[in-house]
Amino acid sequence: MLENRYLLCRVERYAVAIGIDAVRHIGGSGTAAPDRGPTPASIDLRALLQVPAHGPGVAVALRIDGTDVSLTVEAVAHIETIAQSDFAPLPPVFEHARLLFDGACRRAIGEQHPLRLRLQPVAAPAFAPL
Repeated sequence: MLENRYLLCRVERYAVAIGIDAVRHIGGSGTAAPDRGPTPASIDLRALLQVPAHGPGVAVALRIDGTDVSLTVEAVAHIETIAQSDFAPLPPVFEHARLLFDGACRRAIGEQHPLRLRLQPVAAPAFAPL
């Protein structure tokens, strides 16, 4: 059984699992530390999930598909080992959410079923020539 480690974060009522291999730095409020160079692209996950921001949040610096990204979440919980088989793909009805997340954990972790952050770009649909 293939298992991976995930950083579990919280954004109000949502739990988000981020593959630990993508995490570069945790802390701050969305800005890069002076010794870390320029500020990477910044995404406030609270805004994307349309939940109110209570304070500055916690910045999680990530390296996704060769790009540095600063993801702002409400709180960082802990690191959890989750088997690949514990994740179910999001159904097509959640097309918009599938751009950001690629699965949901089947088992509850702390009374929530974390959404797994997509770490690879969404493949463009292939169109057959007419």
